[in-house]
Amino acid sequence: MNNDVFPNKFKAALAAKQVQIGCWSALSNPISTEVLGLAGFDWLVLDGEHAPNDISTFIPQLMALKGSASAPVVRVPTNEPVIIKRLLDIGFYNFLIPFVETKEEAEQAVASTRYPPEGIRGVSVSHRANMFGTVADYFAQSKQEHHHSGPDRKSAGRR
Repeated sequence: MNNDVFPNKFKAALAAKQVQIGCWSALSNPISTEVLGLAGFDWLVLDGEHAPNDISTFIPQLMALKGSASAPVVRVPTNEPVIIKRLLDIGFYNFLIPFVETKEEAEQAVASTRYPPEGIRGVSVSHRANMFGTVADYFAQSKQEHHHSGPDRKSAGRR
């Protein structure tokens, strides 16, 4: 698969077991996010659980990170498929998902990031993540390869 449009350096570094340094931001401001993105961090968590972030505040923060080396990671407010799908549509592809306690909850989180038949993500042909319909093979490029989801609890999957 050609990942030139959607390279996920964060996922690749994790797979290569490379040490990464990141920052957690609850600042909810695109200028602050831009400064953090240029500070040399490998990744930057934008908090949607405990910070006053939503779709309208995340979009300018993603835009602010576009030219930086920091991979955006979103901490979603809850393991809710509709929220996860909307965050995918605006351009996030690394997720930190709170309150994932069971195998079923982990499977639901992953299914939310994948198109059918592997998952339950809905199809929209023109959104920010596919550059408003200008990426011809978006569905092929987005299929499993560029998403990374992780639970926010050490007990995840133990039940």
